[in-house]
Amino acid sequence: MTNALNLTIIEGRVVRTPDLLYTKNGHAMCKFDLAINETYKSDNEFKTLTSFISISMWDKMAESFSKYLDKGKAVRVIGGIKQNNWEDQNNKRHSDLYINATNIEFLDWSTSSQK
Repeated sequence: MTNALNLTIIEGRVVRTPDLLYTKNGHAMCKFDLAINETYKSDNEFKTLTSFISISMWDKMAESFSKYLDKGKAVRVIGGIKQNNWEDQNNKRHSDLYINATNIEFLDWSTSSQK
């Protein structure tokens, strides 16, 4: 059995200062959300739709990038989509998707306009 292609490339702005956490085994994990704007025209008026995507990264990459990722920074994230599944205290099942980053590039977007 072979793995299916799982590659995602997105660009956006960091929503807030990332969280740097450590697992019980000492692995670093950095989590943050990315805001991605899409502009479209409706009824002769331009509108913007913003999506928020959760990003995570691990170990040395997490420790390194957590120092430089700040709210508002424009970045390109390359990675794969992952899914979390869990049950809450009431045995209700939950699920969410996030991108497990393998590479992050800082972009030089001016602060006055978004790409």
